[in-house]
Amino acid sequence: MKKIVLMLALMAFTLPVLAQGRSVDLTGFMAWVDLSGDGVIERDGDDYSLGSFDADTGYGGALNIFLTRRLSAEISLTEVKPEGRIQFGATTVVGELDMLPITGMLQYHFNPEGRVDVWVSGGVAYLMFDEFHSDDLGSIDVESVDLEDDYGSVWGAGLSIGIAGGLAIVADAKYVLSSNTITTTVGDAEIELNPLMVTAGLQIQF
Repeated sequence: MKKIVLMLALMAFTLPVLAQGRSVDLTGFMAWVDLSGDGVIERDGDDYSLGSFDADTGYGGALNIFLTRRLSAEISLTEVKPEGRIQFGATTVVGELDMLPITGMLQYHFNPEGRVDVWVSGGVAYLMFDEFHSDDLGSIDVESVDLEDDYGSVWGAGLSIGIAGGLAIVADAKYVLSSNTITTTVGDAEIELNPLMVTAGLQIQF
């Protein structure tokens, strides 16, 4: 146990030294998230169409640690609650989906010590969901709608502009490739949500 604690302390001390410049970024941001996927559940010749999610705004935060002068590792969390629809025949039910995308990415920075920095990134996303909320599910004979948490790849690019000291304005875009399972009381379906996440916020650079 002592060896593990010592190793973690050594890593925390040496990573900023390895970076030789910026070592840690802390970011708070507003996010715009657009889900593009939909799915279909067939039941006795009738189809339940799921999806048609509205783009929505949310918020989040990120921690970015520089591993070398140009390479960094970022973990970010975003909370958003987009509205979605389930259509059965002529009836459409509107509800809300609580969503928490977590991304872990490697970033390559083109000008990490300059006032304006641009980066490209790639990594893994983990999409977490709560149950689809709607008071009208009974009108289409559905008791519950769940989306299973799942992994996907994520790709992105971003920009930071220094404004004073270690404070910067940042903006980035991330695109997640994911396939999720919708589980309902009338059947299951695969849905490719493929979230596009665009964020803007303030960053403290150490």
